[in-house]
Parts: sequence; C-alpha cells; structure tokens
Amino acid sequence: MAIAGIVYAWFGVAHKRESARTAEVVELMAQDCAQDLRNLQFRWAEAVTTRGIGTQLEDQLRLNPALAEDRRRQIDAMIVLVELAPATEQRLDAISQAEGFRHQLEKQMSQ
Repeated sequence: MAIAGIVYAWFGVAHKRESARTAEVVELMAQDCAQDLRNLQFRWAEAVTTRGIGTQLEDQLRLNPALAEDRRRQIDAMIVLVELAPATEQRLDAISQAEGFRHQLEKQMSQ
C-alpha cells in the first residue's frame, strides 16, 4: 500500500510540473497573440485613416461607416479576452478565437 501511495504521489508531482509547463507555454502564446493584436490595431487605424484607398476596404468603409469603429472595438475585445482568460483552457480558446479574427481582418484589409 505504501508503494502505491509513493507511486501515486510521484505521478501527481509529475502531472503538476507538466501542467505548470503547459501553462507557461500558453501564457507566452497569449502574450504573442496580444502583441499581434496590438500591431493589428495600428494597421487598422492606418487603413481607416487612409480610407483603404485603392482596396476593397475603401468600398466597405464607404458603404458601412460604422465598420471602422466596430472592428476597432472587436480588436480591443480580443486583446482583453486573451489577456484576462482565467485558466489555461479558456486562454487557449481565447487565443484561437483571436487568431481567427486577426486572420479574417488581415484578409479584409489586404483585398
């Protein structure tokens, strides 16, 4: 019985270490994602300032003036979501959502 207790405790310690390492990696991913979103904020502000001249964004902004503010708010919300997710699983989900949104907006700006 004592040996089983020692083995169980050893596996528990190993699991906690692995969980801590995973949390650290996810934290670094979240920091990178938040930085990417901040860079996107600047690029979006520039695109709005220039009104997307010469791109499809120009037409989209002309047809929907609220688009500029809506997207700015979405970027802000994604930053908060990524930075304030309470646990590793939620943070991974937030990173996934933010990366999908970032990809979508970058595609919209490049057309």
